[in-house]
Amino acid sequence: IIHYKGDLATFATVRDITEQKKLFEVLQKSLEERNEYGLKDIIPICAGCSTIRDEKIEGHPWVKVAEYFSERLPDVGFSHGMCPDCMKKWYPEYVAKKAEEQG
Repeated sequence: IIHYKGDLATFATVRDITEQKKLFEVLQKSLEERNEYGLKDIIPICAGCSTIRDEKIEGHPWVKVAEYFSERLPDVGFSHGMCPDCMKKWYPEYVAKKAEEQG
């Protein structure tokens, strides 16, 4: 309660936080799923072949990246492509031909 132009007055501020609450719920669910699927902050990856060490597997715990994530995130799909550096490494003739065609 304050004095405003000689009278007593009450001020209130109201703010709709529905969107913030929805966003918080989505983020919370995402974190719960991340923990449910066993994803960690640090994932050991081979510097040579880029396989991932899966501590849940005994014997030969090194698995391909797509296999590792497919197991933990069943709703995520993978497609295969090739980066420019690998194209040059694996298909140098094709890259040279395409570069020639493009001038």
